[in-house]
Amino acid sequence: MRNKAKINIVKNNYFMSDVILSSLKVNNIIIHELINFQEDISINKCRKIRHLYYSRMKPVFLILWSRVKRMFVKEKSAAIYFGIEDYKGIACGIKNFGLCEKQVLWLWNPRQTLNISEVEFRFLVFILKLSGVSIWTFDRGDAQKYNLNFHEQVYSRDLVSSVRGCNKKNDVFFIGVDKGRLETLKKISSLLDDLSLIYSFNVVPDSHKDYSDKEPFISEKIFSYDEYLNLLSVTDVILEIVQNGQSGLTLRTLEAIFFNKKMITTNKNIIEYDFYNENNIFIYDENTCTVDKLSLFLGKPYHLIPESILDKYDINHLLNAMIKNI
Repeated sequence: MRNKAKINIVKNNYFMSDVILSSLKVNNIIIHELINFQEDISINKCRKIRHLYYSRMKPVFLILWSRVKRMFVKEKSAAIYFGIEDYKGIACGIKNFGLCEKQVLWLWNPRQTLNISEVEFRFLVFILKLSGVSIWTFDRGDAQKYNLNFHEQVYSRDLVSSVRGCNKKNDVFFIGVDKGRLETLKKISSLLDDLSLIYSFNVVPDSHKDYSDKEPFISEKIFSYDEYLNLLSVTDVILEIVQNGQSGLTLRTLEAIFFNKKMITTNKNIIEYDFYNENNIFIYDENTCTVDKLSLFLGKPYHLIPESILDKYDINHLLNAMIKNI
């Protein structure tokens, strides 16, 4: 990346932000923690009116005011608000970096998972666009519905070289929060048992759900991402069960293609992507999946994905697209 303008990235506290952003190949980037600025906009929940003021009215004012200030004074630099998806958080970032000429927001979650209503989200998008903020998402459905900039989900190619796998331990591997996935896992495990395969399913229980002591696959252990990658490296196949309505790629998918792992997924839209190959990816449908079909897939040789395709899903590709023409 040859851009010489200063690039300020304000990130959330999600651990994957640290993992992904640590591999950026540019010297003029400064990464800031959002938490360092959040004290600038405090919320007093004692009174509803004050709460409304501090959580909505003041953030909207700060976002719009930054646009006014840039009309008179602006810096030849960029501000990227990475994975910050609420009024208050975005306003905190913009209050501190609102003079940067290029203003960019990266939404790292689909709209349906955000803790704001449809009306609030549409209003937020309207205000941000009005103030000159370019909004990006990896979710194709959200990009079309709200007229946002689209970029594929991103990962870090550097992570692959940092992980060294030992001898294989599992044929199939899954780690994730339940969120309705448990029943599907039971059905898939039955197929894997019929094939005498070794699999490891680790399901984090939902916080407000009661489970039987005999419920399989429930695990209270919280894996660090390093532990997760070590388990992934000694596995042949990653299992992915997507949530209903999600149209963007998950990190599980990118882990599969970057680490050269086969994948079993419930994401039927994955066939539309440039990296899709039937040797590498099996689309699971409980109504049509059979032991024979799964066995045939597992017996096929892995097809290596071209480097030119992998480049499009690397964090550096996203950053280049965001700050183009600055």
